[in-house]
Amino acid sequence: MAITAMIQHEIDVPLHRLVAIKGIGPTQRVWQRSAKAAEGLDALVRLQGLECQFARKRTLYLAGENYGSRALKAESAARWPAANVPHVDLLAYHPVPKSRTHAV
Repeated sequence: MAITAMIQHEIDVPLHRLVAIKGIGPTQRVWQRSAKAAEGLDALVRLQGLECQFARKRTLYLAGENYGSRALKAESAARWPAANVPHVDLLAYHPVPKSRTHAV
């Protein structure tokens, strides 16, 4: 029997919109708990030696019809403090070609 699933730690509401609803502190804590849950699943798979094709993937946001460059800038401003990762490190983690200036 085969089962395929994709588990994301991403929240279904963009962080910059959630900040406007709940405030910065609660929003950061929700995002951090969600990220830790995905990390915990990764650790559990490794610890138990489960034979599966579990693989961590990076997330990349691009400007589109629903969210343009301003929304992406607001989202990145909300994510950097939540992730506790400096701006420079995030750019190294997700190298963005110069032709894609509206990417987070």
